[in-house]
Amino acid sequence: GRLPDKHYQRRAIRYVLASCFVFFFERTKGAISDNEWNQCRDLSLLNSQEIEQLISVGRLNPSFHCLQWALQVIIAGTPDVADHDDMINALFDRVHRIRVCHAKI
Repeated sequence: GRLPDKHYQRRAIRYVLASCFVFFFERTKGAISDNEWNQCRDLSLLNSQEIEQLISVGRLNPSFHCLQWALQVIIAGTPDVADHDDMINALFDRVHRIRVCHAKI
């Protein structure tokens, strides 16, 4: 099971990369600055609307929201998603493990 559509592939990767950047920003300063959000936008990891959504969640783990968005894109882009429950469950498990690691840092 791969995502056949490049649009979905790129979008999912953008969100995973954004999650890494945002997590780093969260952990180094506690709050994400406007300059850091601009960096995510300048790198085309997030658009203005996505940044506004993440700002609205405040300190409620915006990096995790990016991972959730990546999962949603993968599900939306997977043809016959019902036939790939094992793949989807494995992805959710890995994201959960990433989040557990984040919580320890």
